[in-house]
Amino acid sequence: MTKKVQKTVGKQSQAAKWPAASPVATVKTAPAAGTKHISTPIGSSEFAEICLCPGDPLRAKFIADNFLTDCKLIQHVRNMYAYTGFYKGVRVSVMGTGMGIASSQIYFNELIKFYGVKTLIRVGTCGTMCAPEKTKLGDVVLAMGAGTDSSLNRMRFGGWDYPATASYELLRICDNIARDPKMGIAKQLKDSNNKCMVGNIFSADSFYGPKDHIQVPLLKKFNVIGIEMEASCLYSLANENNVDALGINTISDEIHMNGYDPVTETYADPANKFWYKDMPPEQRQSKLRTMVTLALETVVEWNKNKDKWASSN
Repeated sequence: MTKKVQKTVGKQSQAAKWPAASPVATVKTAPAAGTKHISTPIGSSEFAEICLCPGDPLRAKFIADNFLTDCKLIQHVRNMYAYTGFYKGVRVSVMGTGMGIASSQIYFNELIKFYGVKTLIRVGTCGTMCAPEKTKLGDVVLAMGAGTDSSLNRMRFGGWDYPATASYELLRICDNIARDPKMGIAKQLKDSNNKCMVGNIFSADSFYGPKDHIQVPLLKKFNVIGIEMEASCLYSLANENNVDALGINTISDEIHMNGYDPVTETYADPANKFWYKDMPPEQRQSKLRTMVTLALETVVEWNKNKDKWASSN
């Protein structure tokens, strides 16, 4: 907090020079305020009911610049950009949420509770423990459910484990679009030797986890195909508030266990337990475009029947 300091002129403060209040005070209406994190006036219609939520605010800008028409910047506090525009005639917003549950849950909460957002689709990246047997760089993962090592869901759910799952109709529509040869997404994935799959993911609370050497083998054993840092929080908040949510992730990193023996649960080289394969920078833009197109085409199809499918009904 910044202290208010009175400027002085000589020995006399400026406060002493102010004129006395007039008998009839003029009341000025303050401009409508936003939250501490979003400057858009609370209750305004600046946000659309459907919002794409990348973690990176610059990815929000990229989506707005390259996919939306009649687009308007509606928030930039903390450089967490938000835009509203149109995709194929459907009004849609896109806003960055930051990295991890601690940051993203602030924005998910405020979008739902103060700005009337009823459908949130996370578009992000994830790692995988299941390469090369089941997954590879560039594959798209539709998160059916999301486990977590965060305590946030338990705190809100009375200390019990909450089954954090996507909205079924939203997931179904997205999966159908990804498989429909007429939509073009399936061809884009096939041409790049990739696929779209539905499965469970894991939202880690720490990027550099102290127990990764235990956690990663368990995730693979339980067929968790992706690891990221936001979806579990998004799903629990959406279900709690009767809105709809889906997480769409492009696999950007492969996590390989270096000489792990599942019988003895030991590594051949304890000092180098993992090796990683990252998506080359030149592939990121094209492969992320496929994911964003899939999300926006889902928005168009969802919008046709949202009054019938939406959880808020």
